[in-house]
Amino acid sequence: MSYIQEAYKVVLGDRQDAYGNPKADFERTALVWTGILNGKLKQPIAAEDIPLLMIGLKLCRQAHKHKDDNLIDIHGYGICLEWLTTGTKPTQ
Repeated sequence: MSYIQEAYKVVLGDRQDAYGNPKADFERTALVWTGILNGKLKQPIAAEDIPLLMIGLKLCRQAHKHKDDNLIDIHGYGICLEWLTTGTKPTQ
């Protein structure tokens, strides 16, 4: 199975069951991160920022050491970003 196929499987299956709709999950995460970074930000973090920030984290981890999970998650966060920006749940 390719990384992108695995990412769709995870995003539309396991992770959605565990964390719920990505929009609601990323909105909560954005509120928490904005609170943590209070006073350091010019504007609040938005739900759409979360997948981009997580992709950045996964790229840093991948640059240190290859791990299939990093690449699957990069694709998965891209799928979630598409979902957030289009408002339409992606299909494989």
